[in-house]
Amino acid sequence: MRDQSFRGHVQNLEQQGELVRVDAETDPHENVSAIGWKTYDQFGKSTLFTNLKGFPGWRLASQVITDRRKWAIGLGVPEEDVIPTLVERIKSPDCASDN
Repeated sequence: MRDQSFRGHVQNLEQQGELVRVDAETDPHENVSAIGWKTYDQFGKSTLFTNLKGFPGWRLASQVITDRRKWAIGLGVPEEDVIPTLVERIKSPDCASDN
């Protein structure tokens, strides 16, 4: 069965080149949202922060379902099938676990 966890989604984004990993210390109160938005705005990518000031061991991801490409990766379908897949899964929630 496909890993549909949030962590699995972030890993899939990284594997498919849709994520920028930031290992430098980043302050979540000062600049995380600006960096995450700028990364998406300029490069179309999600961001994973792995070194949060004041929060040792924590990680933070942003912009992970911002566009159709990221939804497609999360759902495990081609981009053109995102809307039909969402409609089907909303109608029949049990079918989502079969994918």
